[in-house]
Amino acid sequence: SQVIISGLTITGTAGSDHQFKVDTTGGSTRWTPTVSKLFDVLPAVPSTQATNIIFTNIEPTGMTISWTNGNGNKRIVVMKPESLLLPSEMPVNGETYFANSILGAGSNIGDASVIYSGVGNTVNVTGLAPNTTYFVYVFEYNGIDANENYRTSAAAGNPRSQATTGTTDDDATLGSNNTRATSKTIG
Repeated sequence: SQVIISGLTITGTAGSDHQFKVDTTGGSTRWTPTVSKLFDVLPAVPSTQATNIIFTNIEPTGMTISWTNGNGNKRIVVMKPESLLLPSEMPVNGETYFANSILGAGSNIGDASVIYSGVGNTVNVTGLAPNTTYFVYVFEYNGIDANENYRTSAAAGNPRSQATTGTTDDDATLGSNNTRATSKTIG
């Protein structure tokens, strides 16, 4: 059988190992151990989102991104080429995302990549394609691994977009001293 509890609010200390038990025997001293579920209580969502994303050192395959922190105890930065995030590409509460400043080497959320996770306010990202527009979001969160509560609303200057410089052949570097190889007819 199934029991649906609507409007249940559980207040407690943020963290894990809370337990919800169901008494199926009519006596509070005889809990049925198979009818219980461990759960986490998420910390409060940060009340202030990061703002003012700024792009510097823009090159064909990289750039520096900085921002003004909100009031979360940490934040992740998510980057996606060519379009805004879809609702399904927003961070999910209780999920831990791993960052790497090489685009695509960190956790992916749909077509977006996590390029930063931490307490700071800047990241130097590489692995970008030349002449491509990237959309960047900074999401504040409170919590610890597997118990994060993300603020996903927009704020002033967050999200923002920036195009890399160059042409599509600027990402190929061949030979010593950054020179391109030349072809030569043999015969």
